Amino acid sequence: HDASEKFRTVTGGISVTGSIASSGGLTVTSGNIRTNDGGVSIFGAGGAVLYLNDSDDNPDYQLQNIGGAFAIKDSTSNVERLSITSAGNVGIVTTVPQSKLELDGRFRILDNSDGTPSTGKGLEISYYTSDDMADILSYDRGGGSYKKLQIRGSSIELKKNNTVLCNVGTGGNGITVGFSTTLNL
Repeated sequence: HDASEKFRTVTGGISVTGSIASSGGLTVTSGNIRTNDGGVSIFGAGGAVLYLNDSDDNPDYQLQNIGGAFAIKDSTSNVERLSITSAGNVGIVTTVPQSKLELDGRFRILDNSDGTPSTGKGLEISYYTSDDMADILSYDRGGGSYKKLQIRGSSIELKKNNTVLCNVGTGGNGITVGFSTTLNL
């Protein structure tokens, strides 16, 4: 291109210098859309994929819309890090979440420094850095009252550090429920 030329037909397509303005949109029926300055590519075959390239021009992450599901994929390790199904289920390191939020691995809740909500009810899990303490509660913020919290298992252990302080075993079929503690109650 010379300084005045903005549009040229070249072997295999067209070449444009500058921006493209269109009131009717831009349609590419085959091939790719790519910018040479930031690394954006959109591929339509089999689904839409937006590649996010960094300074080495390698697509480290992909935003995908394939089969009605949205995903953020780590291109380097070929792993979906976040998936959202057409039903609205969100998966973290799981590709087909079966509930509203499903994750594969451990999750962490950090300091509850953003304040306490004033409405809503449900399960709250917080960590208070100032007190070096975790808090799990079932609470109605609007009604200002605690709600029943169920914990299910074949037995339930309450521990301090790694020492069992209380163990509750389950009963059933006429078996007495066991309860033992290492503390005076």
